[in-house]
Amino acid sequence: MPCGRGAILLAFAIAYTAVLIQTARREASAENLADAVAIDDDEELPEPRRGLRFAVLDVALLVVGIATVVLGADLLVMAAKELAAQFGVSDSLIGLTIVAIGTSLPELATTTMATLRGARSLAIGNLLGSSTYNLTLILGTALLFAPGSFPLETQLLRVDMPLLVLGSLLCVPVFLTGRRVSRREGVLFMGLYTAYLTYLIALRG
Repeated sequence: MPCGRGAILLAFAIAYTAVLIQTARREASAENLADAVAIDDDEELPEPRRGLRFAVLDVALLVVGIATVVLGADLLVMAAKELAAQFGVSDSLIGLTIVAIGTSLPELATTTMATLRGARSLAIGNLLGSSTYNLTLILGTALLFAPGSFPLETQLLRVDMPLLVLGSLLCVPVFLTGRRVSRREGVLFMGLYTAYLTYLIALRG
């Protein structure tokens, strides 16, 4: 049963990726057409500045980055389990706090830098894309290859998952209202997360 559910989630991830690629290609074709119309016939097109050497370097950096992430993930899980055992708390509490914050730091850094540089669409896309892949690709892969089943704690089912759904629903009016996220709305989300973190530490720690 977990394998079947994992395959369904992976199928959603593949379909989501295909839609993104198709949309990006259409947008790129439209931009190229607009650029071609804007360029004068006598004007020469700029030469591409990146060659094969840069592509090989990019691939090498990508491989090193993936290897580092895999090694870091293994160390993170081992350290988290040891922390849970030392403090006498459940694995889910460590996952909801330390592990969740630790794995979100790269997204926080990327989103913050993109926002400061004016790439607001990149910032929002990073958040939406990472959340979608976490629920489809990551969870689907875990269900597909992990042995046995995933027994969930009662608190996760009754409290944390409904709060996850509620938080997702709160994003809909924020994103659609004026198609922008204001500082006040950001402060509101920070306050909600602080309240949730306080609940985890005070009542479930």
